[in-house]
Amino acid sequence: LNYGLFNSSRLHFSSMHVVIPMFRVQTEVDLCKALPFLGMNNPFDSDRADFSGISDVDNLHIDSGKESAYLQVSRSGIRLFSVGTLCLGTDRHQFRHPDLFEVPNLEEPGEMEAKDIHSFVVNQPFTVILIDRESDCVLYQARIKVPEPVSGSKLPATN
Repeated sequence: LNYGLFNSSRLHFSSMHVVIPMFRVQTEVDLCKALPFLGMNNPFDSDRADFSGISDVDNLHIDSGKESAYLQVSRSGIRLFSVGTLCLGTDRHQFRHPDLFEVPNLEEPGEMEAKDIHSFVVNQPFTVILIDRESDCVLYQARIKVPEPVSGSKLPATN
């Protein structure tokens, strides 16, 4: 996926009738497997890791790490909660983001005629990408194959 396609300067407002299921997603990523895949190997090697900027302990390195995320989409809005944990040597350091990100409803850009409003019905597998408008940073991305319903919701039929 090319995230440049989602750059806010390339997007435009239009009114659309959107039907999506209410759902929730929970994910957990082992950072010790994911980060080396992205080219970040040194922090896991006690001989090559350099955490001298944050600690005077010799041979400090990452022993384990985990990132857990929870996303819920419902009539009241979108909630995203993420917690990451790193274990450095024998010391445990936790970085928490305790606030839920509340994504407000978009303000309508203006009155549009009914003939200009398109429909978009999500009734098959889909991808969710939450992007911070100010920084154009991807906050969360997931591929939803079978949405787990939020209590009290009914998922649309799949064709």
